[in-house]
Amino acid sequence: MRYDEISYQTKKQIACALKDALRKKTFSKVTVSELIEKCGINRKTFYYHFEDIFALLKWTLDDDAIALLSGYEKMNDYRDVFCFLLEYIEKNGYIRNCIHDIVSRGATSGALGKDGVKLIVSCITSAEKESGLYLEPDYKDFLAVYYSEAIAAIITDYIDDPERYDKSRTAGFLSDTFEISVREVIREKGSPENRSK
Repeated sequence: MRYDEISYQTKKQIACALKDALRKKTFSKVTVSELIEKCGINRKTFYYHFEDIFALLKWTLDDDAIALLSGYEKMNDYRDVFCFLLEYIEKNGYIRNCIHDIVSRGATSGALGKDGVKLIVSCITSAEKESGLYLEPDYKDFLAVYYSEAIAAIITDYIDDPERYDKSRTAGFLSDTFEISVREVIREKGSPENRSK
């Protein structure tokens, strides 16, 4: 087995230990000591792979996002994507148990992860092709971050107060707002020349 595969497997093992712990307690109560004990590794190995426990959480969420979103990159029905995402969050208690600590640390930035932003870029690209109008690459990148932050904020609120939201309607609101606003932005700011890199 190659070194990068071994490193990934070690990270995955630590991430699984974190998920197990988060099914029983909030993120602020989880310690590096309990994770390394559960994995049978030493502290030096943990810190070789992760700067701290927040870096582990971010890696865990990003790794889950890769698996979650990989099949949806070319999906045109945004409502299904958002509904699937909300269902996934509901089924994974570890996400619910760490959300308060993420919010209190002000770490909602990038909450959808790099792959979530890539998914949004893919959706914007599809809308560009459909319209025949293209945005400046920098503006497109800005929009992807902008939308990912807005979506993350709604999802955070959904997790924090599930009684307030109906899953299907929330997915519909997210989908409609995203789709309509992206099309309008492209219509107003796009150009027939494809400048994407």
